[in-house]
Amino acid sequence: MSANITPVDAFTAPVVVATDADAANGAEKLLTAQALTNRTENNNSRLNDIPQVTTVTNYMVPILGYKMLGTSNPWVFDSGFGALLDKTANARPVFWDVQVPPAGSTIDSFTVYVNGHSGRAGIPATPPLVILQRLNKVTNVGVTVSSQADTAGFVAYELDHTISKTGIAHTVLADEQYQILVFAEDSTNALPDLFTIFAIEIGWTYP
Repeated sequence: MSANITPVDAFTAPVVVATDADAANGAEKLLTAQALTNRTENNNSRLNDIPQVTTVTNYMVPILGYKMLGTSNPWVFDSGFGALLDKTANARPVFWDVQVPPAGSTIDSFTVYVNGHSGRAGIPATPPLVILQRLNKVTNVGVTVSSQADTAGFVAYELDHTISKTGIAHTVLADEQYQILVFAEDSTNALPDLFTIFAIEIGWTYP
């Protein structure tokens, strides 16, 4: 009668096989089968113990591939800061196309690294705003996935700091282009030439 073999997590050695002088019965065959089954179980356990890298951070250098909307939107690369500089403080956006993994992956977070500079009388009435959006490649219609305003206090705002959002948990859709938009500061206390961006990152997880 047939029977199931219960695997044991052990690299069983030696593997015993029947010889010409041994009886050709189930007990003899089980010795060989059990040893090989145990080794298979042990190898599988070792593979499962290897850490699986599923979370990835995609760094984007702002001076490469940035785009602007409209003509009165002079974000410029400032060699003195080594970053993109807001020349007008008029809430105009600068944006980047995000290279995300295949559909079904998850976008977890974004972070914009800012060079802070002093000179304002206070926090801008309209602080910088970061938006992660998806853009349908067929209709070209953009939809906001997540957003985060700069919430740094006045002292922190004029120093180097970050604008970040975690826990986004957005599943990447097929036929969608993803973009990061950064809107400059505006309104009361906003001044040109004081807000710069020097790095952006996107965090995602493979399915």
